[in-house]
Amino acid sequence: MIQELQLRILPREGANEQSLKQVAARETGAHQDSILAVRVLKRSIDARQRTIYLNVKLQVFINEYPATPEYNSIQYGDVSGSKSVIVVGAGPGGLLRL
Repeated sequence: MIQELQLRILPREGANEQSLKQVAARETGAHQDSILAVRVLKRSIDARQRTIYLNVKLQVFINEYPATPEYNSIQYGDVSGSKSVIVVGAGPGGLLRL
């Protein structure tokens, strides 16, 4: 079973996958060993008050493994025969380069 959770947790609870599994087990009522994978769909920091929180949207896989890999692999094409690129400016792209 796949569940999506929207949680507001402390930063130490969102530090690694094991602690996220513990939080997911507590919120869903499932046993921690039955949670096979946890994926973070969205993460943001709420630092508006003295106590800092993480807002996370999780996808929890209970008694099943994810069907797709977490990250899509990027296939870069061969550009060795392409035209040269000129970057001009001193912004994020870099300095004058020929």
